[in-house]
Amino acid sequence: MGNLFSFFGWGSRSGADLNTKKPLPESDPIVLESIIGGDDRVPVSDIGKEPWRKFVCLRIDYGGGIGALGTGVLIAPDMVLTAAHNLYSLKRRKFAASILAEVGVFEGHSKASSRANRLEVCSTYTKHKPSDPNQYLSDYGVIRLADTSAYDWAKSHCDVETLTPLSDTELKATLLNLAGYPNHGASRPPVLYRHDGGVIHSTVSEKLFSYEIDTLPGQSGAPVFAYDAATKQMRLAGIHVAGGTTANSARRYNAAAQRDVKAWTKKLSKHKVRDFVGA
Repeated sequence: MGNLFSFFGWGSRSGADLNTKKPLPESDPIVLESIIGGDDRVPVSDIGKEPWRKFVCLRIDYGGGIGALGTGVLIAPDMVLTAAHNLYSLKRRKFAASILAEVGVFEGHSKASSRANRLEVCSTYTKHKPSDPNQYLSDYGVIRLADTSAYDWAKSHCDVETLTPLSDTELKATLLNLAGYPNHGASRPPVLYRHDGGVIHSTVSEKLFSYEIDTLPGQSGAPVFAYDAATKQMRLAGIHVAGGTTANSARRYNAAAQRDVKAWTKKLSKHKVRDFVGA
C-alpha cells in the first residue's frame, strides 16, 4: 500500500439547498489536456442511463476566488475516485478548500449532490513540484462524501475493488471509453462529454498509458474504462490525468492502485461524518 496523505473537515448540504447555477470561481486548468486533431467528443444527453449515472462532476474551490472543474466516478455509496490533482494543488501546496460532487449533471443542472468530507491521496504525490512529470505516477485519490445523496439518485457505482485490473494484453486489445465534464467557460454550463479509442501500445507501462482520446481541462480524474453494454459492466483501466499535443494519458489502475483504493475506502468507512468538524 502506498503512503497516505489525508485531509478532512467539510460539512454537508443536501442537494435541495444547493444553487447549481452558481458560476465557478476563476478557472484554474491545473494541467494540459488536448484535442488530438479534430474534436471527436460527443455530449451525453441520456445522463440518466448506464454507465453515465455514476459519473461525478466536481466543483473544486481552492479559496481566494480560484476554482476548477474536475471529474470522478462513484466507487461506493459515499466514495468518489478521481485524480489527486483535483484534490491537492501542487502549485499552492494545499488541499482544496471545498469540493461539491454532483451527479446527473446536464447543462448545469444536477439531479443530486454531496459535499466532500475527507480526502485521501498518496503522500508521494504531494511532494512533487508542479512541473515534475513524475507526479502522474501517483496522481489518484479518493473523496469521502458527507452523505449518500449522489448514490441515492445514481443507484450505481464502478466496482474497482473486486474486478481484476486489465492485463497488458487486455489493455492493448480493448476499446476504451473516457467521459468527463470539460470546463468550456461560464457561458457553457457543464455537460458530460465522451469519446472512445484505443491505447497507444508503445506507451503502456506499469503505471501509465496514453491514447488519442480527446479531452479538455475539467475532464481530469475521469475514468478510462471498458464497458460491456450487455452486462452493463464497467471495468476501470485508468484515471485520466494529463495530456499533450499528440496524446492524453491516464494513471493506470493496476494492482498497486487497487490496493491503495481498498485501503482508503476501508479506512474512511470506519469514520462517521460527525467526527469531522474542522480541519
